[in-house]
Amino acid sequence: MTTDAQTDIGHIHELVDAVREQAGITAEEPYRIPGAHFTPPKPTPTPQQR
Repeated sequence: MTTDAQTDIGHIHELVDAVREQAGITAEEPYRIPGAHFTPPKPTPTPQQR
């Protein structure tokens, strides 16, 4: 990886942090999006669990 790429990645992280601050999202809850309701899919029960 070149130093240019590393600098770009660092800049992207700065942009992400700035956007999170503007959206009021803290680092502790990066995936909580207001108005979005996501429930993880339940695993398919095995025959023993039925």
